[in-house]
Amino acid sequence: MALPAEYAAFQFADEIAGLELHFHEENMDHRELEGGRRFFTASGIIANTSDEKVKVLPLMFAFKDKREKVIFLHEVALPHGDIQAHEVMEVNAYILDVPKESKHIEIGWKAVGGGAGAVGATQAD
Repeated sequence: MALPAEYAAFQFADEIAGLELHFHEENMDHRELEGGRRFFTASGIIANTSDEKVKVLPLMFAFKDKREKVIFLHEVALPHGDIQAHEVMEVNAYILDVPKESKHIEIGWKAVGGGAGAVGATQAD
């Protein structure tokens, strides 16, 4: 099965000043459901370390194979569009149909009109 063309050119948005992503491996899980579908869950927080309210972008989860090639992308909508100064936002992601070939995951901001640079990276599996 051919992958969508955007997977090959995928890039995360640049870092957002004042925001930190905290997703740790112990808060990620994947399992196979009846019928062979794979289910992935992750929970973490986005922390605003600045003295101002900060606008947040949606998160992108980039699943990669053992060669670090992106094989699946999933956008996670956030519960709010901004975070108040010195506050945190809890994020819970539930993703179905993650390919079996997925060996690593990278999490970052969805690029809107360009940008490059992963904000957070975590391995899953």
